[in-house]
Amino acid sequence: MFRHLDQIWRIIGCGLGFILFGLGGLAASLTIFPIIALGIREERRRQRAVRRVIQWMFRGFIAYVVGVRVIDLELHGMEKLAQCKGTVVVSNHPTLIDIILIIAVLPDAQCVVKNQLWRNPFLGGVVRSAGYIRNDDDPEAVLLSCVRTLQSGGNLLVFPEGTRTRDGLINRFHRGFANIAMRAGADIQCLSLTCRPLMLAKHMAWYQLPRTRTRVTLTVGERVEAGAYVVYPSPLIGARRITKSLETTYLRLLAHG
Repeated sequence: MFRHLDQIWRIIGCGLGFILFGLGGLAASLTIFPIIALGIREERRRQRAVRRVIQWMFRGFIAYVVGVRVIDLELHGMEKLAQCKGTVVVSNHPTLIDIILIIAVLPDAQCVVKNQLWRNPFLGGVVRSAGYIRNDDDPEAVLLSCVRTLQSGGNLLVFPEGTRTRDGLINRFHRGFANIAMRAGADIQCLSLTCRPLMLAKHMAWYQLPRTRTRVTLTVGERVEAGAYVVYPSPLIGARRITKSLETTYLRLLAHG
């Protein structure tokens, strides 16, 4: 009986959290971000200021879902993220809230977002004000935007799987993140996420929560330095080998995690 009531409480808390998340994005787009735009004319500085606000908003959302006991949260190695500057940050992608959690802890996080978000009435103003990169542009233009972000000192968050998983394990990695890192000469910082029991995975509705509370664990793992790339005879071969190596690493980590 208690477990059933706890599940109902978490469903209510989760739904209310997403409502507040959307309304918060809309409110910030109509109030805070226009004020920042008036005060900071230079585009790059303005976008970084917006991303700092977004980070604090996302921290508020994470504090909420932990506070109302929708999830339990463990963080490991967060001090390593303070060293990230001009870094490609990669992670597996088990749940819907992964990007919120990572941006909440990663300084100056830039990311590539789906085109649909640019037209979203609640979040469109957020992604436009932050200068997030659209994924529907020409692939070379997207690549160059990512490289410019890294060369200016921003951190680029990438999910190499491209989408959430169905089972919380690992999908095949795409090598776009490795191409970007090699083009920019940027380090790669690996993060790993576990979510047990699974919630908010691909094709799971927001209200399909498990009977027991989910524990989300975010761990900052190994760092691949840019100098490691020069051993490869060509950028194409290097990107393939880095992608395969990290995919194998993640498979091993999550199999034993």
